[in-house]
Order: sequence, then structure tokens, then C-alpha cells
Amino acid sequence: MGEPHVPAVRLALGEPQGRGRLQATEPGTEGGAPIPGNVVGSSGYQGTVRRSLGLALRTQGHLLELEAGQQKVGFEGFPNQRMDMTGNENWLFTGRYTGAFAWGDLEARLSYQDTQHEMNMGPDRYSYGTGMPMDTEAKTWGRSSGRT
Repeated sequence: MGEPHVPAVRLALGEPQGRGRLQATEPGTEGGAPIPGNVVGSSGYQGTVRRSLGLALRTQGHLLELEAGQQKVGFEGFPNQRMDMTGNENWLFTGRYTGAFAWGDLEARLSYQDTQHEMNMGPDRYSYGTGMPMDTEAKTWGRSSGRT
């Protein structure tokens, strides 16, 4: 997903009359100087995209439903957290069938989910120690069926 390209600012507190001043962030280095206690770490937010598409087919006594969805969350940097979410993308595909037969009703479901989740420290926060990149990918299959 790559590095975020989000402009960030820090807020320095403790100015005269309680006013803070905004300043542009500078890239930190691992083992660099800590962020001063009167400075709030950078923040940023790229936004979220959610999409879904559903399709259903019904005939007498039978129903087939298909759905696909995507959720993509961009960079989220929170001043009160050491880690920032640098990317999160999730795909979900589901299928469901219900049918009425002479011997009873049948219900079956099948699903697949693919998630990629990334976190790291913001560029001005390396002073907490070393960077902490996390890159996780999960693929999950699910199924169920039953007769009533």
C-alpha cells in the first residue's frame, strides 16, 4: 500500500495566553530526539471507501444471493497513539442459497474474506524507539449448510 502522503502538523502548547502554534512535521529518525512534552504528535486522515454489490435470483421455492464488498481505509494518524494505521483493505464475497424440496428445506452459505492491514509509527514519532511496522494479511473461508 505504500507510504502515506498526508500533510501533517504538530501543535505546540503552552504559548502565552494559552494559545498553541501549529508547525509542520519533520521526518524523525529511529533513536532521534523525543517529541517535547508540550507538543502533540502529528495527525492525519485519508478517508474510507466502502463499496458493495448484491445480486439475487428467485424462482419458485429457491433463492440465490451473491454479494461482494470492499472496504478501504487510508492513513489514520492519531496524536494520542504511538502507532498509525497506514492502510487497511478488506474484500468480502458471500453466497447464500435457500431451497424448498419435497424432503425439506436446504440452506447453504459460502464466504471468502481477504484482509490486508498495515500499521507503523508516523514519520515524526520514531523517537519512541525503533519503528514498529506491522503488515498482516488474512484470508478466511467460511461455509455452512443445513436441512430443516
